[in-house]
Amino acid sequence: MADDDDRSEAIRALERELSATVRRIKRAIATRAKMVHPDLAAASWSMLAALRDDGPQRSADLADRFSIDKGAVSRQVGTLEALGLVAREPDPDDGRAQLLRITKEGARRVDDVDARRRQWYQGRLSEWGADEIGQLAKILGAYNQALDRSD
Repeated sequence: MADDDDRSEAIRALERELSATVRRIKRAIATRAKMVHPDLAAASWSMLAALRDDGPQRSADLADRFSIDKGAVSRQVGTLEALGLVAREPDPDDGRAQLLRITKEGARRVDDVDARRRQWYQGRLSEWGADEIGQLAKILGAYNQALDRSD
């Protein structure tokens, strides 16, 4: 019984820390968007990073990936296009459809924000060794894999 109580308390502690982490991540994403351009919403940052990391995608794929409606994606893409950060191109698999791709300027800005973010982490985690950082990454990876399993 004590083991069950300890496990329950450990899970509650995990939930508290994850909630704090989610709030921190939401603020960080909004800040990163503003670092790219003052008019960008947090969703725009996420879309730009996805296009940079995973290549051209359809708007519908972005809507599914981020669980937002197609209208919201369209508004964000409109802003990104107007700023020259995203461009449309024909989908080679379906001539009627379009893919969104990050432009060179968009990739440059995302890379710049990423570099600044890594520098920030270097400072904040300066007392952590590479082993500790690696252990945290490994544990988070295992956690994410456990939650991604379909039961």
